[in-house]
Amino acid sequence: MILSEKDQATFFENYMPLLFYAAVYEGLMPENSHPTDFRDAALEIKVQGRDVLFTDKNVLNYFLSDNKHILDKKGIEFIGEVSGGMLSEFIVLKQTKKFAVLMELGTNKFYEVINITQSFNEILTNLPVKIKTAIFNFNGKIICDGLIASGNIHIGRGMTSTFLEDYKATIKAGEVIKLIN
Repeated sequence: MILSEKDQATFFENYMPLLFYAAVYEGLMPENSHPTDFRDAALEIKVQGRDVLFTDKNVLNYFLSDNKHILDKKGIEFIGEVSGGMLSEFIVLKQTKKFAVLMELGTNKFYEVINITQSFNEILTNLPVKIKTAIFNFNGKIICDGLIASGNIHIGRGMTSTFLEDYKATIKAGEVIKLIN
């Protein structure tokens, strides 16, 4: 499942300025850059900007301080949701009609995640697959920010079977994460 067109527009309207700000803050883009320059920038610049957002939480505070005169309530709430999110490595275990199942490496926590414009099946081949991405709450769901780095790690049948068994046990225990606290 993906976000509605309205939610996609809201997401990009709020997220791209954050990524742009982080890229300028980190020196990935010149200070005199314009957001349209960032829109046309290489994917790697956007990924690095995203990584800054999630590794240096001060960036969000600076953005809020520098832009408080133009941010509405929803914009401020969006920043709060991003701040509560995480950048991590996950296994995209499977894609259902309603969500994708992501297992965070290291914690083995399972998340129900919605993508923005394309499902994981459309973006990635041969699920399950290891990825690095950011996830956070948005409009009552967990979303992936769409900036996905995947590795060339093949996940065999044995590991897949183990992950699926762990997922089923997590469902049974009622511990699948549907919103990040």
